[in-house]
Amino acid sequence: MSRLAPLSSNYPLRPLKFVAPLRGVKVDVVPAGSEYIGLEQIESWTGKLSGAELHSHPEGGANLFCTGDVLFGKLRPYLAKAWTAERDGYCTAECLVLVPENADARFVRYCLLTQEVISSVDGSTFGSKMPRADWTFIGNVQIPVPHKQIQTQIANALDEQTRRIDALIAEKARLRTSLDEWGAAELTRICMGADSAAIPTGNPWIPRLPAGWKLMRLKHLIAGIEQGWSPECEAGMAAEGEWGVLKAGAANGGTYRETEHKALPAALDPIPELEVRQGDVLITRASGSANLVGSFAYVYKTRAKLMLSDKNFRLRFSDKPELLPELLAWMCNTRAVREQVLQYVSGADGLAKNIGSGNLREIWLAVPPRRAQVGLVEQLKTSRSQLEALNAHLAAHIERLREYRSSLISAAVTGQLDINSYKEAA
Repeated sequence: MSRLAPLSSNYPLRPLKFVAPLRGVKVDVVPAGSEYIGLEQIESWTGKLSGAELHSHPEGGANLFCTGDVLFGKLRPYLAKAWTAERDGYCTAECLVLVPENADARFVRYCLLTQEVISSVDGSTFGSKMPRADWTFIGNVQIPVPHKQIQTQIANALDEQTRRIDALIAEKARLRTSLDEWGAAELTRICMGADSAAIPTGNPWIPRLPAGWKLMRLKHLIAGIEQGWSPECEAGMAAEGEWGVLKAGAANGGTYRETEHKALPAALDPIPELEVRQGDVLITRASGSANLVGSFAYVYKTRAKLMLSDKNFRLRFSDKPELLPELLAWMCNTRAVREQVLQYVSGADGLAKNIGSGNLREIWLAVPPRRAQVGLVEQLKTSRSQLEALNAHLAAHIERLREYRSSLISAAVTGQLDINSYKEAA
């Protein structure tokens, strides 16, 4: 029987099933006009409903919930999804609906959102692709059960304190969004010479450029575009010294990731000509998301014996290209070029999105004088380094706040933190 180990509780412990048993009312069809809650709408760790778009549908039936019930996600429990129902409705069958009996529903939710409970439940899951926990195990997880009045006091205090922490986390997240916007603006400023772009071009995609710069289509800047090979590969990555094949997403978002590959089966012969090398420019040819199709990535370094797949393109250049491959890769991730790429992306809803090499050849790029290109690349690297450092700083702050939130909840519900004295100190 699972406990909150290694933490001890100053309150009695009881199995969850005796504190909040299952409601257990399932319907095959959700009544018209009724609210339906999917797992994606419940925020991880916070116990709140988000504004996430609903993607799941109750084809497999749905569970009834009533005001005051606690919904707990049994699918991928490491996501820590629990919500206290503020109204009646129906939810995905992947949520257990718990009915607190003589217990504060918010306190029960906080118990379910402790790292100890989540880790315990997650360790009980079955199924590799869609890991689930079942009620037989979850119901036997023991939670602290102080007097209900104390539960309410703890829940009230945690509501107040977590609200403050969540506000700080949200502010840090907004700063990260602002940083990303700044990074995109810097990318355009440097790649398009926006500081001195005074000459009209007549081009709708790149309307102004500095004196001495010119516009050229990609097809006039490269020697060719080649595509890879996608044999049936092993599930895992290739071992050192073995051949692998890149996945479709190896260049997603403008960053090359050598770990995005699968091992080539030993029975198949590699094609050395398709090996990825330092200095290559790779392009995502196909993806489930249109926003990732046509991502350009410069290969700064890579492990040996990785081949292009047929979901990737690689640009070929002359010995003295008019636009440095490294700068070209950066430029192709600016908004002006991305908008050109997106107009050529094809693929029906629900299917993989693609782009053809012929369409890629038609996109317009800005070409600075050759003598300025190395300096522009250095500016881009400096800007990227600054952005990464600031993002890492904010990410560390957010992680510390989340850890503090988690430890605060665990200490409060187990009685290791005197809420009254904590409130006075705060």
